[in-house]
Amino acid sequence: MFVRPLSKADAPACDAIVASLPEWFGVQQGIDECARAVRTQAGLVWEQDGQVFGFLTVIRPTPRSAQISWLAVHAEHRGRGVGTALVEHLVRELARDSVHLLVVETLSDREDPGPEYAATRAFYLARGFVPAAELDLYPDNPIQLMSRTLEETPARTVDELLSESRIHAERLSPADAFRELVDGDGILVDHRTLEQRTEHGDVPGATRLSMTVVPWRLDPASPWKLPAVIDHDTRVIVLCQEGYSSSLSAAWLRDLGMRRVADVAGGFDAWRDAGLPVVPLERN
Repeated sequence: MFVRPLSKADAPACDAIVASLPEWFGVQQGIDECARAVRTQAGLVWEQDGQVFGFLTVIRPTPRSAQISWLAVHAEHRGRGVGTALVEHLVRELARDSVHLLVVETLSDREDPGPEYAATRAFYLARGFVPAAELDLYPDNPIQLMSRTLEETPARTVDELLSESRIHAERLSPADAFRELVDGDGILVDHRTLEQRTEHGDVPGATRLSMTVVPWRLDPASPWKLPAVIDHDTRVIVLCQEGYSSSLSAAWLRDLGMRRVADVAGGFDAWRDAGLPVVPLERN
């Protein structure tokens, strides 16, 4: 499960999400406006197992401000943190782009629009938004403008990147990785440097790639992909020397939509210490 940018190809899935929420999308005009937004505006989607279950769209009225124009989570996935993940991912992106103010419009409680919009207001309040203004833009439907100020995000450290890369990540023991290699289930990618391989040896049967080319050689949509990469369900296991940079490479691949990516905990050092096969340097 991960958050990624919205694309035009996601529009049918977004339409299906809207259709699952008649309590919020009961007016055809709103349905049509949302459908246009997911086809024309920037945004994010929440994806799990190749299916989109949540989305938001965003507009940028000024360089320092942004507005969530639409946000929806499929009825079957509400209450599972999907909306929170979308909003917080957006907040991080906007803060890095020096955006100071994020706003959203929802129905005000002045006309008592029902429990659905009370839940919407509570959602935004819980995520740091505060009521900013009441707008009488539509007859009988007063709008509450809610806002959240964004703090500029400090630069992350490599340790933070490593920790983030391992959230919900699959990490294999050397024995499990060896078993999959023997069974021929997917690709074991060794991205250690030539110096490391010269000093410590090679894993027989592994595919050797420089870390710098891993995304291009393992992205199913890349013209430079390996022939063994069939689609986004191709099994890929990444190996480095000590089990650190392999986690970063695996995260890159998950960001590219690869669904069956893992790395080897402890890396080649753990592989060797487990008594698994090692041979002298093999030239590709």
